[in-house]
Order: sequence, then structure tokens, then C-alpha cells
Amino acid sequence: MAGGLRPGRKKGRVCREGFLILVVTGSGGYSFRRFLDTIDEMAPRFDLPFVIQDGPDPYPARNCRTIGLVAYERLMEFYRDATLVVSHTSSGPLIYAKKFRKPIITLPRRPELGEAVDDHQVETAEALKPIDEAMRITLMGVEEIEPAIRTVLEGLGKGMQYSSGAEELLRLQNAIRSACLE
Repeated sequence: MAGGLRPGRKKGRVCREGFLILVVTGSGGYSFRRFLDTIDEMAPRFDLPFVIQDGPDPYPARNCRTIGLVAYERLMEFYRDATLVVSHTSSGPLIYAKKFRKPIITLPRRPELGEAVDDHQVETAEALKPIDEAMRITLMGVEEIEPAIRTVLEGLGKGMQYSSGAEELLRLQNAIRSACLE
């Protein structure tokens, strides 16, 4: 699934086998266009396939494959096959990244931009920021996405792995809980 030519790429340019960047926007009814525009624009600068789960708002990607809303089992296959997950700041992607030991980069949706109903993702991002680690990075702006992807890919190249320890999971759960209770 992870190899082959991507839409919008030049003929003869083949992506490396075994690498996939999964981009997740969620299933809510809000667009996350600034996030997807940034991903789609920067994707050609990586020799890796990007697969966008674009949710209920179909995205006309030029440089990435889109999958829309898919069945849970199919989405779990994408998580399992991913090298890296780039997502909105939501507990689902954080939990699945942890479950499959995948590095994750998150960016919160913002209500003032029409991307969410309230600030819950911004609050979650602020709660997670102090406990970020090399393989889980919380961003606050789209301009940070490309450098963060490069940081994670460099870490993976050096053999770094996403922590799966119980203590780290407890810190993650507590950060999410505290964001919900404030």
C-alpha cells in the first residue's frame, strides 16, 4: 500500500517502499482547509506517500492520496501501516498512535477559523505541549508542520521509537483529562 506513484507526481519518481505519512482530519463536520493546504503543498518536498483522511469535507488534493471517511477497520489498517501520523489534536489519533506505536504530530483546529465548535483542541494542545517528546509533537501553527515532519523522520532514521511505556501513557491521559476539566 505504501509504495508506487502518487497522484500529481512526475512519472518515474517512485516513493520509497514501507513509508507512509497518514494525515487525519477527523469525522466532525468542520473543514480543516489550512491544514490540508499546507500538507498538500509541502508533500512533493518529501519522497514519501501522503494519505489524507479528509473527513466529511472532500479535499481536492494535488499531491496526496485522499481516502475520505472509511470504516474503522480500514482506518486502523492505515494507522498500522503508517510511518508517521499528522493529525488534528484529538484523543482518537493520539490513542491510535500510541496503540500502534506510531509517531504523531498534532495541530489543533481553531473555532475562530471555523474549524471547530469550541477551543477544546487548543486546550488539549496546550496541555500536551509541556510533555511533548521526540516522537509526539504538538504544534500551534501550520508553519511548524514541515519542520516537525523532518524532525520525526530524522529521529526515525536514527532508530528512535515512539514510547509505549505505561508512565508516558499515564502522562498523556492525565494531560487530556486536565484539559477537559479546566
